[in-house]
Amino acid sequence: MIKKNKIPDFFIIGAPKTGTTSLANYLGQHEDIFFSDPKEPEYFAVNFNRRPISNIDNYLKLFNKIDSKDNILIGEGSVNYYYDINSIKNILSYNPNAKFIFMLRKPIDLVQSLHSQLVFQGEENILDFELAWKMINERKKGNKIPFLCRDSKWLFYSEWGKLGNRLENLLTVIDKDSLKIIFFEDFINNTSQIFDEVLHFLNLKNKNKIIFSTLNKRKQIKSLYIQKMVHLMGDISMKLQNFFGIKFKFGIANFIKKINTRTSINKKINKNFRLELELFFKEDIKKLSELTGVDLKHWYTK
Repeated sequence: MIKKNKIPDFFIIGAPKTGTTSLANYLGQHEDIFFSDPKEPEYFAVNFNRRPISNIDNYLKLFNKIDSKDNILIGEGSVNYYYDINSIKNILSYNPNAKFIFMLRKPIDLVQSLHSQLVFQGEENILDFELAWKMINERKKGNKIPFLCRDSKWLFYSEWGKLGNRLENLLTVIDKDSLKIIFFEDFINNTSQIFDEVLHFLNLKNKNKIIFSTLNKRKQIKSLYIQKMVHLMGDISMKLQNFFGIKFKFGIANFIKKINTRTSINKKINKNFRLELELFFKEDIKKLSELTGVDLKHWYTK
């Protein structure tokens, strides 16, 4: 038997670059969990452009081929859900009992890593993060948006880093018992323990051996122009998937992407710019600290 018209029981909602891909992989290895493929269908993020899945029928098809075991849980992990509270409201309108996993990270590291990821994907054409940061207000006016950028909101780095504001908004619509908060540092340093906590949150037990490998490491491209071509092919695949409801893959694109990639080394930002970022995020971090009960002074002081 197959479950019909089934949507996820839980959602990994971000923030970006906090280990969501790794957690999704670990949970997907559990025998009582079915995790979405693609990991980020983004269906409920209606205020974002060019979503991988924008049709409800195609979204439900992602979960059609699931064994009808009574205790199986379904999850997905679209990190942009946390950016817009309407995404969470849309989810709850379909599943009022949904649970949410919110992963956090030091804002300065988060936004810098997000910038690196967008450059890698061909969606950001300003290679220097400080220059990209200074362009935020101009881009909020709709100017200087790269052609291949899925949605200009991805370039508003200051907004993605305001974790305190995001959590405050989430708590207006999500019951605390339905929200699991994970700090990136804890996830990296105590992966097995945090994974067990997540299973407990989902009312599951750790039945089988999980392989804890690190995924979605920061990557760097060798050629921006080649990456733009690869990203354009991916965009075509996305449009075909939304139209036909079938996942299309371009093998040559994946091959080109692989040879155009190298592991990125964290680039240090200059002292003055770091102080500017620490000051910018300081009050929001304080709010996050109050909401979580976790002392986060080390996020904005040495």
